[in-house]
Amino acid sequence: MKTNNKINFKIIGILVFLIVFEALIFFVSKLFISSPHIIGSRLDELTPFLPGFIYIYVAWYISLIVIPYYIYYKDKNSFNKYVVTFIISTIICGIIFVVYPNTIKRADITGGGITNFIIKIIYYLDYPVNCLPSIHCLYSFLYIFAIFDTKKVTPTYIKIIITVFSISVVLSTLFIKQHVIVDALASLIISTVVWIIVDKFRMHEYLNKKLKKMI
Repeated sequence: MKTNNKINFKIIGILVFLIVFEALIFFVSKLFISSPHIIGSRLDELTPFLPGFIYIYVAWYISLIVIPYYIYYKDKNSFNKYVVTFIISTIICGIIFVVYPNTIKRADITGGGITNFIIKIIYYLDYPVNCLPSIHCLYSFLYIFAIFDTKKVTPTYIKIIITVFSISVVLSTLFIKQHVIVDALASLIISTVVWIIVDKFRMHEYLNKKLKKMI
């Protein structure tokens, strides 16, 4: 990408493709659900329900475009690692969803107000199945890996902002009772292992070559 202020719509297209790919994997896996296993622990029961975190949870959807695009702008190699890790991790999640369908117990939403209204919408649109691993958490961890992979190219304060946001997203999934702790841990393990493998075997280099021809 040229170092100017023009929007690179080809990169936006790639990011939109990733979102569609994830949605396809997620919804197709729902077709195989019969009797999902209820997951959770005593610690999850003790975790407080904090409705205000819904705004961070929803902001994550916007971040799927904004943060990876920024990573591309700073370091194409780190962006390509992100893309390859995203795809492989999502496929792994799809396999887990089919092999081990799961669900959780949600909070009972009482009272009015815009915050509770938004939570009710999320609860309605995103039925609590295929919670483990958490997609929200998995991609948030990838943000952290990718932004630090850019090394000195990215200002330290930006790395801190993205890291804090990503961790806040993980916490939001727990505090609005959309996920449980084991969901976040599974996402951390999958994202970490796949990122290391992609980096070690340089699986992103093929994408590097393809993008050079496209852009």
